[in-house]
Amino acid sequence: MQKHLAIYLLIIVISNSCKTSKSTGYTNTDFRQYLITNKIIDSNSSMNDKLYDDYYSNFMKYRTKTKLEKNPYLKVNKVYVHYRTSNSVEFSVYSDEEDFCLSDYDLDMDGKILSLPDENTTTLLNIDKRRDDCINGLFYVVQGYEYHFEETLRVAAQKLATNLRFYGSGISRLNYQAETATLTNIINDWETKPELIAALTTLNLTAWKDEMKKQNNAFNTVYLDRTQEYGNATPENLISKRNEANTVYYALRDRITAFHTLIEAPAISPYATSINQLNALIDQYNNLIVGRAKSVDLTTSTQN
Repeated sequence: MQKHLAIYLLIIVISNSCKTSKSTGYTNTDFRQYLITNKIIDSNSSMNDKLYDDYYSNFMKYRTKTKLEKNPYLKVNKVYVHYRTSNSVEFSVYSDEEDFCLSDYDLDMDGKILSLPDENTTTLLNIDKRRDDCINGLFYVVQGYEYHFEETLRVAAQKLATNLRFYGSGISRLNYQAETATLTNIINDWETKPELIAALTTLNLTAWKDEMKKQNNAFNTVYLDRTQEYGNATPENLISKRNEANTVYYALRDRITAFHTLIEAPAISPYATSINQLNALIDQYNNLIVGRAKSVDLTTSTQN
């Protein structure tokens, strides 16, 4: 019967695609402990962005694999990181039952899959990466021009840099809503303050600003669409389905026991025939699952 439940839950997740959430995990205590345990830093070392850029994806891979190994419904063989932005990670998960793609956002603390991803997530990730590239690129270009040998370019860069620093560092690592609002404010400054408009023109960065505005607006549109989908979506998830399966299982067990009591044949197992029939049905479903075409080309993904 447990085998039947495992397959039932597996069918629910078999069409999984990917989704990811943003976080500021590089300041996380767990990440720091991971670095210390692996002798990357010592207990007296301070955290910095380079540690995050170099090691955070490995930390996420380790943490997610650890969670999944605790999952009673999946036997995990390998976990691969195959897509990462400044702070979003996706995983290809290879198990004995099925290969699929998910992110840390899809798991609870025990490594159980929480819910199926929505169709807008991949689009959201791609747009978010483009706007991250825009703000990160602008930041470093402006920073470089601050050291330019020509005073006109240097002064223009200093004006833009002062404005950027007003909004803080690590803008691309803010959560979705905060990054959208921050970029909107920066763009508004650069389009309304004469000295900043002139500085952009001097450094020939107006087109770069326009691209950042385009991507930020596109992100906000898709994000709102996804939020609306969440509001309209069914509240069902894997946890609720597991609870339903448990209820049905116990009802079936009680029914089999009742029939066994009525026929008064205590020497005969009441479950042997039922188990054999269920196992035959499960084997048929397993063959169907193995033959099903994958919706995600994981081989290509893991090579990226």
